[in-house]
Amino acid sequence: LVFSIEEGFPLFCIGSLGLSEAKIGQILAASSLLYVPSQYWIYSFAVDRFGLYPSISIGSFCSTPIVILIPLALTLDRHLSPHTTLSWPTFWSFAAILAIMRTFGMVFFSSITVGINRSVPSEHRGTANGLSTIGCSAAQGLGPIFAGLLVSFCLSSGLFSPSLGATLIFVVYAALGLFIAVLGLWLLGHNRQDIHENKS
Repeated sequence: LVFSIEEGFPLFCIGSLGLSEAKIGQILAASSLLYVPSQYWIYSFAVDRFGLYPSISIGSFCSTPIVILIPLALTLDRHLSPHTTLSWPTFWSFAAILAIMRTFGMVFFSSITVGINRSVPSEHRGTANGLSTIGCSAAQGLGPIFAGLLVSFCLSSGLFSPSLGATLIFVVYAALGLFIAVLGLWLLGHNRQDIHENKS
């Protein structure tokens, strides 16, 4: 889902806001400036403070669902017409939202990678990591396809007004992210319960 949002956000900026590629690049660069210095500290704090498996849930709940704030950030630019530049508050709001999504997405991916390695015997770690890599590769391939279909449907199908279509993009992303987070929390709870029963 993170891969899809990474592809869908530029399409949204072009199709809904009329932004240039240069302006989109500036938003993504500003997001990276916020994301890169903070990722290690937030990951270390989450794992040290809450533990490995809770950090998986924290990462999933705080990453993709936060994109629901992107349509709210657009309210800062209601006075601007399409094909104009963004105001600085909206620019930095976009950058901050993407940085938070990336940072907590990294918390999720890093924690789940360590969790996979801990959950299998050492002789099966290569197989487990291989299967995990296949899943990530499939997600990287399908994410852009889903992003293109979602953005084109919401903005070009004629079923929604431009503002509603733009909002619907991120409502769908946030709803899917929340569903995945809840499902992951449920699965983690069952897994830990099974481990506890096996030990007893």
